[in-house]
Amino acid sequence: MTEALAKATGTPHAVMDFAASPDGRRVAYSMQAGGGEIGTLHVVDLQRRADRAIDRIPRLADGSGFFYSRLREGYEKYPVAERFDDHARHFRSLADAQGDRNVFSPLRDASLGLPRYASGYPYPIAGTKLAANQVYFGVDPYQALYLGDLDAATKGTVKWTKVVGVDDKAVDIGIAGGYVYLRTSKRAPRFEIVRMPVSSPDPARAEVVVPASESVIVAMRAARDALSGPRGGERVPGGGVCSGRQGADPKARRAGHLLKGPWVASD
Repeated sequence: MTEALAKATGTPHAVMDFAASPDGRRVAYSMQAGGGEIGTLHVVDLQRRADRAIDRIPRLADGSGFFYSRLREGYEKYPVAERFDDHARHFRSLADAQGDRNVFSPLRDASLGLPRYASGYPYPIAGTKLAANQVYFGVDPYQALYLGDLDAATKGTVKWTKVVGVDDKAVDIGIAGGYVYLRTSKRAPRFEIVRMPVSSPDPARAEVVVPASESVIVAMRAARDALSGPRGGERVPGGGVCSGRQGADPKARRAGHLLKGPWVASD
């Protein structure tokens, strides 16, 4: 596909990102041209083999619609240092040709008091009617987490509620099995992993599931039903994360990866 586009246009093309819908019927992908990092979002219907361009700058998707990232209109006209400010997250409905709604951006959600360079990544929380919005702050390692109503998010009317702030010093956030997991250095310079129920999230009352030690916990990713650490096979009932430590023994480092899928499954 990329070679055919390059021959047809005279410009090299590459796939930047892609994700399949949970039902396996569609794949969303982003295509960039000429080595740039500004992509065009496409959705392929695998049953009909139909490929249609949607918009620019995506990130993942679903059966009825999906969340994706987008730069503001006219970004290229701003000074270089401001072009990526107010990075927005949209919801795209595949059932409605006009169904493209701004779900989050620093200016849209000015009441949250976030800097213009903050980037939010809303996605559905499996098994709930909630959407999570994970917010990053440029090169700052600490993240924030907001929750909101999923239906309102797909309609562009969501009101986000802060659950985790930068003062909680969470460098990794994962959600699995009804819990929010944090890899945090707030009380442990080498990090610890704590969790709190999605239904009543409160970092001050979070339960420690991987305590701090002489080794550094270097990574954490959401997984379905287990916590994999340096000893391997540590079980966390009702969900878990994959984690990794780094210590004197190089074998004591393990890490897992599970990409979040912002596809929204239709009822």
